[in-house]
Amino acid sequence: MDVDELANIQETNEGIRCLNSLIAECRKLVGAFNHNGDLKRELRHQQEELDYETRIKLRSETNVRYG
Repeated sequence: MDVDELANIQETNEGIRCLNSLIAECRKLVGAFNHNGDLKRELRHQQEELDYETRIKLRSETNVRYG
């Protein structure tokens, strides 16, 4: 393995760590909204007030089973 390949692998691993961190923060945010009715109502109110054309429901990550 040469130096360029090693640097590429290290850069990819750092990107994966950053992405995993971002996903973890998103999970916390969605969890907070899904477990707190007041936050969920405020989100809906803000979406209506800002006249969002699409109102997206926040969904938690779920495992999918095939078979």
